[in-house]
Amino acid sequence: MDRYVHVELRGAVSAFTGTAVAAAVFTGVRGHLPIRPHGLPLVIGIGLAFVAAAALLRGSRLKGFGVVREFDTAPFVEDTGATPPAAVSLRRRPFSPGVLAFSLVFALLVALLAEPSLLLVPLWPASDWLAHALVAARWERGNGLVLWRGHIPDEPWRLSVSRRPPTRTATGAPPA
Repeated sequence: MDRYVHVELRGAVSAFTGTAVAAAVFTGVRGHLPIRPHGLPLVIGIGLAFVAAAALLRGSRLKGFGVVREFDTAPFVEDTGATPPAAVSLRRRPFSPGVLAFSLVFALLVALLAEPSLLLVPLWPASDWLAHALVAARWERGNGLVLWRGHIPDEPWRLSVSRRPPTRTATGAPPA
């Protein structure tokens, strides 16, 4: 089992990193950036607007777009017979190896063999993953629960929830 927010953030970070490395390699091979420097703020602005729009849609209860309904109907981990594990920190595993490899190879092949601006294609799912992580983190905070993925080995995409562990002070003592 893995924390849902961490799964989504790992995917986004991996795709962003793969695209950045591919852009650096492209720049080294071709001698210029795949995007004109004056167009970079526009690309960043469009990306941020897409993340904001995706977060608004994903955070809604619209059928087909929103994921909040799925969060609300997720069973408790204890009800499924599993025990919630301690979450693996993003500091220990910041990347999803498969997503990183795919985005890097895809971006490099497309950029070097075809149109350089297609190097940005992996950023589209990355921004959606980032929006999912933002919505899930907001939902977890608002409900006092933690979302988990993978409590059923045959269906690793299924979600479950558990109660948030009590917070601790800097010394490790429970709060008074």
